Amino acid sequence: MSDNTKTLSPEELELIQKAQSGDEEAFTKLYMSYIDTIYYYSSRYIRNQEDVKDASQEIVLAMYHSIGALRDPNSFLYWLHRIIRNVSIDYVRKQRRHRDNTHKERIDDLADSLADDRQPYDLWTTVAQNEDNNQVLKAIDALPMRQRDALTLRYYDDLSYKDIAHVMRCSTGCVSTNIVYAKKNLKKILNKEILYK
Repeated sequence: MSDNTKTLSPEELELIQKAQSGDEEAFTKLYMSYIDTIYYYSSRYIRNQEDVKDASQEIVLAMYHSIGALRDPNSFLYWLHRIIRNVSIDYVRKQRRHRDNTHKERIDDLADSLADDRQPYDLWTTVAQNEDNNQVLKAIDALPMRQRDALTLRYYDDLSYKDIAHVMRCSTGCVSTNIVYAKKNLKKILNKEILYK
């Protein structure tokens, strides 16, 4: 079960509200209580444990700067989940910024794999962790925002359609449609890159 389904206790909600009001001691207690969650989810994107520690520091910093903008403390877990995802993916991209040695055959294999749901978690973990798949991350970036969000929440974050619908504030049918089109468009983008390489 995803951490996103956890119900926050009154004590946790009070800690979040204090952190939102600028209480640094409360913020420290808050992020320390979720540090294992931060490490766990960021390690799903980043293989090297030292890099996970560095990325986790960036995640905490992002939490600190944006917690005041969190409208509903009850949505804290979804908010935290999005920060972990975004910061981790950005970290991976920065690590590969100057590495453009993608192999055409690997991209071709990945593009073909997008036609179905074979081992989606293994596939998308490989995409996130393998330095030879920089083109795939670029292709994901090129997708329309709703398609990109639905795809990454499903296959990077392993969320259920119901949880994705909650995060995206739409129906599960809308989530399904966005994922279907995202996979089709991603395959087209990757095939086009291979063709013009």
